[in-house]
Amino acid sequence: MPRGRELFLLAVLVGLACDPVCADDAARLETATGLSLPYSESGFINEEIRREILAALTLIQEHYPEVRTAYRENWYDLRTLLLTLTPEQREALQTSSTVLSTADGDALLAATGIDELDRLNARFKATSVVLSKYGWLDLTFAEPLAMLEVAKQYERIAGVEFAVTHKKDRPAGTLITLKEKNANWEFKFSASCVKNSTDCVHGSYKHHYFTYDRQSGQVRKDREEGILAILECSASDIAVIEKYAISELVSCHTRTYANDSETVDLVHIEHGRGHDCPSGCFYDTTAAFVDRQGIHPDVPKRGVTRIEIADRFAPVCGNVVPSETVLSRAAGKYRWADIYEDARARDSYGTECVINGYTVSGDDDRRIEIDVAYPTVSNCSEATIEQAWTDSCATNSPATCEYERRIGSRFSQDDCFERTAAIKNTPALCARIANRTHKSRCYFKLAMTGLEEDRCALIATDENDRMRTRCTEQVRKYRAAQSRASAPDLGEVFRLEARRGSID
Repeated sequence: MPRGRELFLLAVLVGLACDPVCADDAARLETATGLSLPYSESGFINEEIRREILAALTLIQEHYPEVRTAYRENWYDLRTLLLTLTPEQREALQTSSTVLSTADGDALLAATGIDELDRLNARFKATSVVLSKYGWLDLTFAEPLAMLEVAKQYERIAGVEFAVTHKKDRPAGTLITLKEKNANWEFKFSASCVKNSTDCVHGSYKHHYFTYDRQSGQVRKDREEGILAILECSASDIAVIEKYAISELVSCHTRTYANDSETVDLVHIEHGRGHDCPSGCFYDTTAAFVDRQGIHPDVPKRGVTRIEIADRFAPVCGNVVPSETVLSRAAGKYRWADIYEDARARDSYGTECVINGYTVSGDDDRRIEIDVAYPTVSNCSEATIEQAWTDSCATNSPATCEYERRIGSRFSQDDCFERTAAIKNTPALCARIANRTHKSRCYFKLAMTGLEEDRCALIATDENDRMRTRCTEQVRKYRAAQSRASAPDLGEVFRLEARRGSID
């Protein structure tokens, strides 16, 4: 390591020791810890990588004020873990554990008496092991860990049903990502508008790219990208603004739809004082259709039926996206129609469904007329799983891919059984799943695919019987809305002619 870089790293570590702990340093350390997770080893943070990332972040933020206060919190806590146990293991724990103290029905344990569990607790330096009055174990560790990988190690213990991380509400704002590029690192800071800046008036979102040379320890800013909502109002925009006396105008967005004989503008106005601007600014909105008859304020929500399609089919097919979304008019009322013409939905495993049909969303007209062709899938042999991993690694960062392989987040045999059972309509594959939660989820997907309520009865009950109840409710709901034989009468169909601005 070059001498200058070594001294720089030392300075960083000294800075972290300030007392009281410096807020910026603590936040930067958490960011570096999260970015280093793909390089973890057997559940432990790779300290060398973390220090290098920390040094890079410090260097970038010292030299570039525009990202000086940008940090990233992890989605889940890296020091805590919750273990759910089988009834037999909970009973055994009651007699084998060594209790230090009790409070409100919870017991602080010195040891569980389960050799494999105690060994893992010692290995990962668990500072607190609490047996909850509800029957689960709450673990707290001395140092941050690659918790998803650690969870998988705990799940291999006999009697441990599930190891669950404690999720955190990650605040809106800056997102920092790290990508390997030509043996160096590329940092991407995606930041919302800065409070009290001119950008914040328009809700700007900017991307800052930096390259860190891992050999020299030097950093450079490569580029800056961003979209600024420019205030350009069309005649339709102005008509809506004047009709509703809109003040404190922020932005105008118009989409123009046309059929053979006429056009209609969908106008979307942002106005008023910004709300929650440190997180990106939200504004009051007014939307309306403008055609030759005038202004129509009742704009039906887009994607209402699309949500129901995703709810039913996405667990098996993945992201279900229509081939085209059009504006239609019947009996003088506007509505949205999602058109699926050999539309393809692909999940993270490569499973592909082909979807045909329509959905209609309107104030008094909501219909789902969909046919889904499920793919032919292979068995869930070890060779199949390995090939899936090979395909995945060809398109992902090697470190990220290897991390996912270790934590088993994708392409495990249980996951393969889960997706294949629904596609093949084979309950026997669900029965082969070891984890009870995953097994129940498998039966849920199976029931939704064929809309067969009796499959819901196969779901294992939990304390509130929530999954089984939801399964039954969903099957009954969608069975009542099954496809009709004929396509819907869409009336006049207006397709996007030109795009001025954008509407999400």
